[in-house]
Amino acid sequence: MDILNRKKLQELAHNQQYPCVSLLMPTHRTAPDKNGDPITFKNLLKDIKQALGDEAELLAPLEKLAEDRDFWNYQSYGLAIYINPERINVFHVPITLPAIAIVADSFHIKPLYRYFQDNQSFQLLAISQDDVKLYQGDRYHLEPVETCR
Repeated sequence: MDILNRKKLQELAHNQQYPCVSLLMPTHRTAPDKNGDPITFKNLLKDIKQALGDEAELLAPLEKLAEDRDFWNYQSYGLAIYINPERINVFHVPITLPAIAIVADSFHIKPLYRYFQDNQSFQLLAISQDDVKLYQGDRYHLEPVETCR
């Protein structure tokens, strides 16, 4: 699984080689909704296989993913998968994505732009009587920053 950042998004945008497979879908974090996610994935995979025809062997890694229970148990709100003969990128994103399966000469990345819009980073300083902590975050994540004492 890859970490989605602006650099990765630019790499995907500059990739212009057929076939570029884009599979995007909403995912769920809790049951019973998350139980349907593998079914949605398999249906989108079926659509891509039909579009690829003779080049469907490209999807072998995704077929294994469809049966991976651990993968489906730990999801965010959206899943974006981009695959071509040279790369495979799997992103769990904290935004809901539309269910889309596209085969084209470039990747369909437009739905991911929303992830970066209004997603400014910030720092949070938490002060108490006994401790001081620094956090780095953005709209979707907040993580502690190691500080020297």
